[in-house]
Amino acid sequence: MLLVLERLAQGDGSTALGLGWHLGIVLNERTERRWPDHIWRALAEAIVKNGDMINHYASEAGTGSPSRGGLPHTRAVPAEDSSKNDSRKNASEKTGWRLYGRKTFATLSPILRHFTVTARIDKKVEKNPTSPSTDRIGDANDRTDGVIEQPGEAIGRFFISLPEAPPVLEQFIDTPEEAIFDPDNPDVWIIPTWDTLGMRATGSHDVVLNGLFVPRSALIECTYPASKKESAKSQTISDGWLLHIPATYLGIARAARDFALHYARHYQPSSLTQPIGELPHIQTLIGTIEEHYRTARTVLYSTAAHWDRSPQQSAHLAPDLGLAKRFVIANSLAIVDLAMRIVGGQSLSRSRPLERYYRDVRAGLHNPPMDDTVLLQLARRALDEI
Repeated sequence: MLLVLERLAQGDGSTALGLGWHLGIVLNERTERRWPDHIWRALAEAIVKNGDMINHYASEAGTGSPSRGGLPHTRAVPAEDSSKNDSRKNASEKTGWRLYGRKTFATLSPILRHFTVTARIDKKVEKNPTSPSTDRIGDANDRTDGVIEQPGEAIGRFFISLPEAPPVLEQFIDTPEEAIFDPDNPDVWIIPTWDTLGMRATGSHDVVLNGLFVPRSALIECTYPASKKESAKSQTISDGWLLHIPATYLGIARAARDFALHYARHYQPSSLTQPIGELPHIQTLIGTIEEHYRTARTVLYSTAAHWDRSPQQSAHLAPDLGLAKRFVIANSLAIVDLAMRIVGGQSLSRSRPLERYYRDVRAGLHNPPMDDTVLLQLARRALDEI
């Protein structure tokens, strides 16, 4: 997977990152098998037959990064499906929740029919009668009469499957603040907010949920973070599938490297009798690029190989996975910067790709895990080993 994404990112980083989220989610579920079987089968069939994709929408403007334990403001309100075409639905499909809220950084949202979202729900959640896998919530002593009870507020993850991707509404409509369904507006839509420095083609707009109905069978899982501290702990980045992030940015850096090498090999100003690639100070820059690229690639793929050998030990590998991301991003930033130094002032021109590589690669700083989280994980492990 990483090889494909690194190669794809050399052509377009946004495409690689979007595909990486899709492939990573599928890989993670195939490894962990945490989803209810009927949801997994439906998604797998849509992917194989229709080429559909999926992503997970968790971020919200007012909650901070989910990787830091931010709890969603999006609400799941118990409801019954009021649609007219419900004669074929069983009980688990007629009852469920209506979702109200607004998700940010919803990558690929203009083209996705399938996605998952997180939302706050009542702390008492009925067991999904069609999916034994949700019985993992709590233990047998916590359940009475088909109801799972845990202390604190419940956070549910829901699987959304739509007939087509949500509409993009150019005219702004206020996000519903109260759980009151507004029939004059769609039950889900996209606000085209993605206007960024880099990675502009990921389509990471805002998605508004305006009373979108989801049946009980759409509940994937629940967590019960009793405190923000426990929530942050539960959100620790420890899954190898997230290595798609550094693979993408390393691919962008590789593209900058290749452009600079081609430029140095062929560009010969009138003041020189040979291309600039023959100059010692340019070769020093090229050598430094190679140092950054080859060490970063070694760290990335050796970490991935370690995870492949023992994916069930991903929690133990969390510091190494985070370190790989941090290390690769730092080196990718350095590679693009050095490539621009080789090309000089012409690297700033929009007619050349280096300015796009420069903008795109910086987005890696804001993908999880964050640097301080990685360093804390490394420090804790080091102290525990003494």
